[in-house]
Amino acid sequence: MTSSPSLGQFVEEKKGARKQKRKQGGFYGRNSRSEPPTGQSTGYLYFCLADYELWGRINSLHELTDRIHKSEFLVLGPGAPLIAPVGKEAVLPCHLSPETDAEDMQVTWFRMDPLALVHRYATSQDHLEDQSPEYRGRTEFLKENINTGQVALRIFPTLPSDGGEYRCLFASSTFSNEAQFKVLVTASGTAPQIHIDPGDFGEMKLTCTSMGWYPKPEVQWTDLQGQHLTPYFETKTAAENGLLHVETSVTVNTKSRVVSCIIRNPVLSEEKEAQISLSAVSITFCVHFVRTRSNQDSLQKQLVIHLVSEFIRKAMRKVSHYTAPTPGHHSVDISFLVNSLFPDRERESLKEKLKRKKITYGEMLTEKTMFKKSGQWIMQLTAQDYGLEIFMGVEKDIILDEDTAHPFLQLSEDRKYVRCVQKKKDVPDNLKRFDTHLAILGKNNFFAGDHYWEVDVEWKNRWEIGLCVNSVTRKGDISVCPENGFWALSLENNEYRALSTPPSILNVSEPPIVVGIFLQYEKGLISFYNVTDRSLVHTFKGIFTKPLKPYFYLGPRTMGNTAGLHITSIK
Repeated sequence: MTSSPSLGQFVEEKKGARKQKRKQGGFYGRNSRSEPPTGQSTGYLYFCLADYELWGRINSLHELTDRIHKSEFLVLGPGAPLIAPVGKEAVLPCHLSPETDAEDMQVTWFRMDPLALVHRYATSQDHLEDQSPEYRGRTEFLKENINTGQVALRIFPTLPSDGGEYRCLFASSTFSNEAQFKVLVTASGTAPQIHIDPGDFGEMKLTCTSMGWYPKPEVQWTDLQGQHLTPYFETKTAAENGLLHVETSVTVNTKSRVVSCIIRNPVLSEEKEAQISLSAVSITFCVHFVRTRSNQDSLQKQLVIHLVSEFIRKAMRKVSHYTAPTPGHHSVDISFLVNSLFPDRERESLKEKLKRKKITYGEMLTEKTMFKKSGQWIMQLTAQDYGLEIFMGVEKDIILDEDTAHPFLQLSEDRKYVRCVQKKKDVPDNLKRFDTHLAILGKNNFFAGDHYWEVDVEWKNRWEIGLCVNSVTRKGDISVCPENGFWALSLENNEYRALSTPPSILNVSEPPIVVGIFLQYEKGLISFYNVTDRSLVHTFKGIFTKPLKPYFYLGPRTMGNTAGLHITSIK
């Protein structure tokens, strides 16, 4: 706005304007004198003074209005809902329009339902004394461009509970405004797995499981033609970390050819699918020997005899009415198995052992046994009389969780190998991360069932491996024992220990190169095996009520302990 004219200037301007007006007809009429009538000069001056006062008031009003308009602003947030993956970072941007320096303003983020103070910035610094506890240690105010009114809030790691409506409030000394937007937190879970269980005659029960979803996913069964199949059971259970574990079951006729389980993320419109061809299923055995005898070759032969005889006896009892292959049923040529395993000189011994099982050698060589069971349905045979455990189709793909790794731990790209490094890594300090204990957890969560995996511990003289509950303490010094939610085996000072209370020193005849870990959740058992000599090392017994995660401790980087731990592939 321009400054107000002086009184003299204002009067002269008015006189000039009136003279010009008189030339066009005058203020006092067309025939009036060129000057004001005698005696009117004083009145004329008062008229000019009144005009000047009004002018000043109008000018002041314009200046005030201009100042008010300059202090007003709009706050603009994201134009669409923000999608924030669980475990990653979420950046919530806001800016002023028109561009305005916000350095001296107060900037506050709120989540509306439930109401929470997410972050507050004022007097050029963060004010977090009233910050909601669920956001503590997870927010960062990004203010590189605050002089143009552009700021953002970083939340890391994103939790399922972070979703909802947010407001970003800017407040100056004279004005305030806010933007409103939504944050959609999401996670796509693991690839679905289909398990097959025996049903009634002519049917199969298919169970599809997957974990790590958010929000509730859409679940669907379809056949080869894309027709929907109605599940008879479906559950979506929240884990301790807020992510959902999905389990759904359907019963199908054995004549069905292809069945698919599809799980869809409604936020990302992302689907994960498992498909099973029922016409191609077959019985497979994955036998793992875990206790040795003096003669391993003989022991293995005995186990095979036991398995073969039990296999045939149970299978023939269930399907003895079959005389020829039918669609969807597949034969196992037992004679091929026996003739391949046993030379002529050992078959007589086999005949004697089979007699005890009431199956003749002739039956074994001639019968083609039919099965309506398939795929991952494995007969749960346990050769207790030989002191053996048999694992069938329960091996798990364990992936390391980098968000839990101590800053001195380095992971391989495939997240199967971890080692201790000399230089501390620049990683965010989140609630999940170990900060003192040189440890890391697996991403897997086990809520139920049997699970087996193996860890290569070669070239290390200090380690701990096992399982723990997801809620274990991860900050400061940690005592690893069942009372604190850990079930682990350790090596230290050339001694193998079960980390119970107190720790138990174990008698291990041959140092393991690979250690096998077998969780039986419902039975409350965690067993450790020396895969090198196929022996059982130790078993913890308890009652599990919370999800369990694989646990790995590498020990300090010292001479003889520079190697890492490797989750091996099971062959």
